[in-house]
Amino acid sequence: MKEYKGSRYNHFVRLQGGIFDYIAGNAYSGNIMLADNELIDLLQNCDQKGLKYVRKYNRDLFAYLIENGYLVDAAINELDLVRIKFGASKYSKNNMHLTIVPTDKCNLGCIYCYENKSVGSRMSKNTIERIKRFVKDGINDLSSFEVTWYGGEPLLEIEAIEEMSKYFIDLANTNNVTYSANMITNGTLLSEELVNILLRLKINYLQITVDGIKDIHDSRRFYGLNNEGSFCDIINALKICLGKIKVGIRVNVDKTNITRYHELMDYFYQEKIIGPNCENVVSLGLVKDWTGSVMMNKDNMFSFDEFRFWSSDLKKILSRNNMAQHNCAEFNPKSPCGAVSVSNYLITPRGDLKKCWIHVTGKDGIVGNLNKGVDLGRLDAVKWLSYDPTSDEKCSECSLLPICAGGCPYDMMTKPDRKEEYCKYIAKYYEGVLADAVLLDNK
Repeated sequence: MKEYKGSRYNHFVRLQGGIFDYIAGNAYSGNIMLADNELIDLLQNCDQKGLKYVRKYNRDLFAYLIENGYLVDAAINELDLVRIKFGASKYSKNNMHLTIVPTDKCNLGCIYCYENKSVGSRMSKNTIERIKRFVKDGINDLSSFEVTWYGGEPLLEIEAIEEMSKYFIDLANTNNVTYSANMITNGTLLSEELVNILLRLKINYLQITVDGIKDIHDSRRFYGLNNEGSFCDIINALKICLGKIKVGIRVNVDKTNITRYHELMDYFYQEKIIGPNCENVVSLGLVKDWTGSVMMNKDNMFSFDEFRFWSSDLKKILSRNNMAQHNCAEFNPKSPCGAVSVSNYLITPRGDLKKCWIHVTGKDGIVGNLNKGVDLGRLDAVKWLSYDPTSDEKCSECSLLPICAGGCPYDMMTKPDRKEEYCKYIAKYYEGVLADAVLLDNK
């Protein structure tokens, strides 16, 4: 008879009060259940005598625990399963995701921008044609193809976006490939006409940042030419998008604007920019000095733990008002960041291939070019494509590995001294996610 053991990816959070003692999540399956002390003891210790008893006298429970991943075959090394799953995602050529930067110019001068402002190039006709060839050469292997339009401010080059998008759509249709697209934009250039163009180009999701009510936002995100605020233009853009295109509203927070972000949520709700009948989602963004070039005072930036507190606060506000939350909070298994995938690239205006958005400007992070593809003679290419969180000692022992997926590869590779802080943040964060799951289920 096959023997079973408790999954190494079971994660337990003690509850205060109520009928049940714990909430139990399994990070590999993504399942969540309520449990009493007796069941938790069984899963933690996996005494074979106890398991045989449950198997004999409570077959439904035993079957449930196996089906939902809490009990696994005693002979299986679950870390190998995670390694296989991560590897399948990393080396799959079925799904291509390109982040295309038609220009690294921007019309705003945000105080925490990490991009190199000494550059300001736009994509040439030659580079556009090379991108088309690059996609055409790989289309036969694909089942899906996704593009993220990024910048700079991508809408400064809407003609280039139109040309490439129409080509991608036709190519995908001809080859029976699913095509989708989204855009990271500051929103200042959006108009009704432009939103309709984006929809025709299958750009169905936008990320737009608003950092606070007018006086707060305008002190942080202003036009580069005249230092005038951008708040009114962005709010107008959000209203134009309502009912047409879904927007993920990002609020970048630090110690200088956090105390008044509740006012922004109230304003959004009053203006019907968010609400129970609205598709838009809101999330907080952690301001960080990614590249060492951010103008902002580093003492005003949050630690991971401080940021977790305010993220939890936002979830409570949105939940109270039945408003949409960014779905990154779900207790679901994930693949590592797409930057480590062989089918995921950022393409600069000059046609360089890179892996991470942090390297959007400058010469850092180049892994190849559109003509020859990835150059394994480059250290950056080897570094990104060989990244494997399952080989990290701390990650390999962690019960949350399947949903954390090792965190941000850039952070882990460049700031290993922050790993302990990040791991504590992740553990606390997902404890909150599990607790929230109970609260939402009981609403």
